[in-house]
Amino acid sequence: MSEAALIQEQGNLMQDYTPSSAVASGEVLQLSDGRAAVVASTNGIAASKKGALHTSGIFNATKGTVAFAIGDP
Repeated sequence: MSEAALIQEQGNLMQDYTPSSAVASGEVLQLSDGRAAVVASTNGIAASKKGALHTSGIFNATKGTVAFAIGDP
């Protein structure tokens, strides 16, 4: 199951991306500038192959299992 699914595009902002290891469709990544992005390809992106990431839009995302306590950095 993917981590995020695009519900509505917001300005069609996409960014080229070449991963060092394969990434799955819908996988959420953190870009070097701190922004989040979602793998756009329905088949994912193979290692060392150029693909595209959504950098804008409305997404359904899966809930993580990480818990945070007050005062955590």
